[in-house]
Amino acid sequence: MVVVAALAAGAWLLPEELRYLEPAEIERAPFPERRIDVPAIAERNGATFFGKVKLRIYIQKSGEVDHIEVAATTVPREIAEDTAKRFAEVRWEPGTRNGRKRRSVYIVELEFEPPVMGPRTLTPEN
Repeated sequence: MVVVAALAAGAWLLPEELRYLEPAEIERAPFPERRIDVPAIAERNGATFFGKVKLRIYIQKSGEVDHIEVAATTVPREIAEDTAKRFAEVRWEPGTRNGRKRRSVYIVELEFEPPVMGPRTLTPEN
């Protein structure tokens, strides 16, 4: 039997502790410790963009964001990366498995939508 482990910060870690667990593998999902404000409309250089951004946020068991991948986007890459920075600036409560804090991936899907125009009441001018 071969046991594989790694030494990290003076403690031995099993291979399962070295990788980031996917959402289906954790009991409690990670969550941000404070509100993350993302504009409802994506704007850049005076232009407005509508579409979707999917982020994969890799969170350490300490709650710090290790890195973020832009998994998919239909808006310009710069807007998706600016959005990712907002999520990277926040400390997270890490996900758990078997009651222990674990490295985990959190997936965020955002949609930038055009504003909804409500019905207008037209009245004849007198």
